[in-house]
Amino acid sequence: MSDKEGEKKRDEKTFWGQLKDPTSAVLISIMSFAITLPIVVSLYPVIPPIRIGFFDGARIDFLLTSLVCFVLFYVLIKKFSKFFIYAFSLGLVGLAASSFLGKYSFVDLYYDYSAIYFSYTEDFREFTFNEKNASAEYNQRIINAVDYRNERVKNAANAMAVANFQEYKGSFPSLKILQCFSIFKEVRNKWNYVYDPKGDEYYSKTSVTLLQLQDDNKFKGDCDDYSILIAGLFTAVGGEVRLVRTVVETKTRTIGHLYPELLIGNVKDLEKISYFIKNELFVMESMDKPIYYYQDLEGNIWLNMDYNDYYPGGKYQSYVRKAVITINPQ
Repeated sequence: MSDKEGEKKRDEKTFWGQLKDPTSAVLISIMSFAITLPIVVSLYPVIPPIRIGFFDGARIDFLLTSLVCFVLFYVLIKKFSKFFIYAFSLGLVGLAASSFLGKYSFVDLYYDYSAIYFSYTEDFREFTFNEKNASAEYNQRIINAVDYRNERVKNAANAMAVANFQEYKGSFPSLKILQCFSIFKEVRNKWNYVYDPKGDEYYSKTSVTLLQLQDDNKFKGDCDDYSILIAGLFTAVGGEVRLVRTVVETKTRTIGHLYPELLIGNVKDLEKISYFIKNELFVMESMDKPIYYYQDLEGNIWLNMDYNDYYPGGKYQSYVRKAVITINPQ
């Protein structure tokens, strides 16, 4: 063996030996953290929420998973340093290749981690509702008014779906929900409240309300017309929508109200989608405001899409749920 080869062997032995030395704790910690981060981000969506019995039921599933993974990788790297350095390098190259091919990228990893961190710092508001089983007298008329199969409705929904947020379609959790958010933005920015005739409940079809844009590029109507319009447009692009009948108490009287809500997935989906709402899509509209949602008995999360605010998940006008009208049940 030549002197150069011997020197190279000694250097290599010294490097791997250092990793097993107690003084290498900082280096091993950095490597453990670098491996832990993407692993935990990928595992997080399938880990059930874990809450503790104090600090208002604080969530610990992410912290607990991170701690377990970090300790595990620390021990394994110290014991099998060569293998894990090679594995880490291979994983880094794989992620780079995935980014190059337009699949999961470093940007996606950043968004995933940011969404998890956001979920531990942001204020979510699951409303406590007074739910009733009263049947709504005009449910079928409302369902008939949501004519999402109409050609005019489908064409308008397609156009509104791609009017906003196109730069996020590769990183947002669901393209379908992203397009519904784009539709919401288009409708909400053009919506103007106009009362129905006194003593009469008029339901404008989705296709008819769309015709108003030809007059002055504005939508007009009451809460029923708004909800029917949103339901028709969302459903036309594959969104799952329900319309909720409620009552709103004022200082002088009780007013009937109808609002739409959009199915966005489970609690983990809520966390990531809320991150995008607050930090990317509706930053100014949602500033210093919480995300409001409803969780049904199956654990599905429904986001409030009412017109009382300019972002998905705005505050509910009432805690009463008198009846729920499902549009195009899946």
